[in-house]
Amino acid sequence: MPSASDMTEQASFKAHLAIHGKWRSRALRAVHDLRTCLRAAGAGSPESDARLRRALAAIETDRLTIAVAGDDRRGKTELINALFFADFGRRLLPVTHPGGACPLEIQWQIGDTDACLRLLPIDHLDSTEPLTALKAAPERWVRLPLHPQEPEQVSATLAEIHRTRPLSPALAARLGPRVQMATGDRGNREVPCWRYAVLSVPHPLLKKGLVLLDLPGLAATARDPALSRELLSRSDALLMTIAADQGVQASDLRLWQTYLCDAVPAPALTLVALTRTDLLPAERGQRAARLERLTRSTANVLGVERTA
Repeated sequence: MPSASDMTEQASFKAHLAIHGKWRSRALRAVHDLRTCLRAAGAGSPESDARLRRALAAIETDRLTIAVAGDDRRGKTELINALFFADFGRRLLPVTHPGGACPLEIQWQIGDTDACLRLLPIDHLDSTEPLTALKAAPERWVRLPLHPQEPEQVSATLAEIHRTRPLSPALAARLGPRVQMATGDRGNREVPCWRYAVLSVPHPLLKKGLVLLDLPGLAATARDPALSRELLSRSDALLMTIAADQGVQASDLRLWQTYLCDAVPAPALTLVALTRTDLLPAERGQRAARLERLTRSTANVLGVERTA
């Protein structure tokens, strides 16, 4: 159940997103009106028309992208469900798996008619092409349909993100020294099946231009650092999660220092959130005192400004 402060943050966020949506609608109308006026006055040209088409495409695809990061078992998925989809009636994202095997992009993709999950095979792990180029080649992706009114079907389909497979000799040969990163510390010669996943759902917030990047934990980020850098470079905000019942662990610090806080260009806004506070001592005084110490120590360790 979201707290009163969570509800306030949700309302504020939705209000700002609504303002963004109205701006986008007004901008689209203005460009359309300008093109109509130019044509009516006979002042248009193929060059000006092409520029206006590019302007329309840029406005239509404008998004507010928020990256949510954290190591495994840090309450990241629950936070996404609570902050952005609390009014969905149920969890949009299942939390039965301890952590994401690959980055998950959550959006409503223009042109989609139904909800779906798109998956990029791990065979593209060594690709130097940017994600935008890979997205422009739909034949490289596996598309799975989703039925949002059937929670069990959605959960079963999203579980596909966590599936692994044996490391093939061909992929091992291409990866070379990166095999250990790809297979994890156990070196069990298993790799995730997928490098990237895109969840397209017709949720009201997503239709207004919100894009969420559910970034994976330390191991998966270390396996594909170039992709993590690309995702952060196009994010407007970064939200890092720290589990209140654990505090800042060594893996949290490494993820933060090595892969997140030095992103270039950096997101305009960076926040750190304490999650899993329900696991702290139940007594009100003890919980408040513990949260105060955790907030102070987390800000000091990560080198961020304390705002609450």
